[in-house]
Amino acid sequence: MMMRSIFGLLGVLLALLATGCAGPGGSSRVGIDQVPMYGGMDREAVPALKAGDEQFIAQASGAFGSREKASKAWADRGFRLYAQGDEKTAMARFNQAWLLDPKNPESFWGFGLILRDRGDLEGGRRMMRRAHSMGLREKQFLAAYAKMGEWEKMLGQ
Repeated sequence: MMMRSIFGLLGVLLALLATGCAGPGGSSRVGIDQVPMYGGMDREAVPALKAGDEQFIAQASGAFGSREKASKAWADRGFRLYAQGDEKTAMARFNQAWLLDPKNPESFWGFGLILRDRGDLEGGRRMMRRAHSMGLREKQFLAAYAKMGEWEKMLGQ
């Protein structure tokens, strides 16, 4: 019983440590939900995160009928929040959309827009290219993707 409590506490501490990463210059902390694809961390290795993710996936996919439909709904929420200027919550929604369906190109489109706006042009381009390579061809995406190409030209890249 004591060992289980210790491992439970250790899991919570690891989850808390995993929720942030060093920002520019290493001086600021950014929540892991503010990094595309949760920064690539293995969320299944942290029991608290794994359980939370499983519960979220079950509830969202149950509400929308499938993980893919739920992912689309969460990406749509992300785009609405982004349009309203709430970049932080939008990034969290794009991460949740990706968690629901890692093959949803709209997640990568959202990641690309936000990274670009944060000044990470190369990261934004990578995400936009990924969305395009996954077959995303919506008019608004193609316009943003073309504009990204214009920025590449302006930067000489």
